Amino acid sequence: MARFLTGSRARLQSAALAQQKMRDLRLFCCGNFVSQCGDQFQIVGLAVLVLNRTHDPAMLGTVLVARAYIYQAPTAACQSGIVRERCAASAE
Repeated sequence: MARFLTGSRARLQSAALAQQKMRDLRLFCCGNFVSQCGDQFQIVGLAVLVLNRTHDPAMLGTVLVARAYIYQAPTAACQSGIVRERCAASAE
């Protein structure tokens, strides 16, 4: 049993290393990481800016809710449309 786990673990490690050898995949992963970091810094920066300018926690909450709605509502709408189409196709 231990030999089976060792063999599957070795296959998983070799597959992970094979993916890292592809230049385009590495560039995509690094770019995605930098983009995600920038998104998180933008949220923190917006919170700090609102608190420094207004000193009002209610305004901070309003701005962050508005930001979440503006950025996430279109994505959720697109995803719900995809789910609705797939459910309708499977029901037919």
